[in-house]
Amino acid sequence: MPESGPAATKPAESPLRQQLRAAIEPTLDEHPEHNTIDQHECVVTEIISGVLGVVLPHGKFLGDQLRQAEAEVQRVIALYEQWVKAGSPPLGTSLSRWWDARLVELHDAIRPPAT
Repeated sequence: MPESGPAATKPAESPLRQQLRAAIEPTLDEHPEHNTIDQHECVVTEIISGVLGVVLPHGKFLGDQLRQAEAEVQRVIALYEQWVKAGSPPLGTSLSRWWDARLVELHDAIRPPAT
């Protein structure tokens, strides 16, 4: 027989919310005088929502930073492979100008010019 009432309509908690609940509930259980049984779930939910309000935006920022760093590494690897394929500078080429050109390419691979 299917359940009915509020428990049947409650969505499953995400794994992150479950981890936060597991970390928060023992502290609240140690101090039952600060909340009654009917307030306990409300307090836990509010604390979890507050933590997620801080953590999730930072997680998105760090994810964006990670994706950007991975893209930079891939550009540098591609540049390295291009340099290996091209070999050493042609005879008669100024070595300092050749290195200057490689450094500009490396700079652009790490920090592409704004478009």
